[in-house]
Amino acid sequence: MKNKSITKDELLDWEASRKRTGKLEDTITERISYVLNFLVSTFGGSIDTWYFSDAAEGEVGNLAANMNDETIYNLEVDEGKDSDNIIIIDKFDDEWHFEGCLPTRWLFEDTFEVEVLSGKQSYLEKEVARKLKQKEQSAAKKKEDKDIVDKLKSKLTKRELAALKRSL
Repeated sequence: MKNKSITKDELLDWEASRKRTGKLEDTITERISYVLNFLVSTFGGSIDTWYFSDAAEGEVGNLAANMNDETIYNLEVDEGKDSDNIIIIDKFDDEWHFEGCLPTRWLFEDTFEVEVLSGKQSYLEKEVARKLKQKEQSAAKKKEDKDIVDKLKSKLTKRELAALKRSL
């Protein structure tokens, strides 16, 4: 079976497509850098470098293999501050943690900075409310325990109460 040759135009189209793809990848990785820098700096850190976990030494890695319509994943970030504290309430009211992934939509949404800033504030407010509720629940439980103990003490004679205190 004879292999059909390609045309010179097909080869030139392929070369042009490759160049265009390279330029688009550069544009996308620049935007990822901006998003990561903004995100990390919002939480008091700075980025030294970032790359995909499958990257060769000194490379960023394969963009196409680490991105889909919803998520850019397998991001490794070398920064001066731990990224575990990067938590926001996103625009869908969900808690979002930076765990080596970014929403792909942040590449083309010009308002992602507002989402990050307001999401950080919303998370902090949620945490304050959670801690306050936890404190209130703890105080209520402590009061309930004290009331039970006081009720039980009132049913004991002085002699029974003294014996109980000695044994505890």
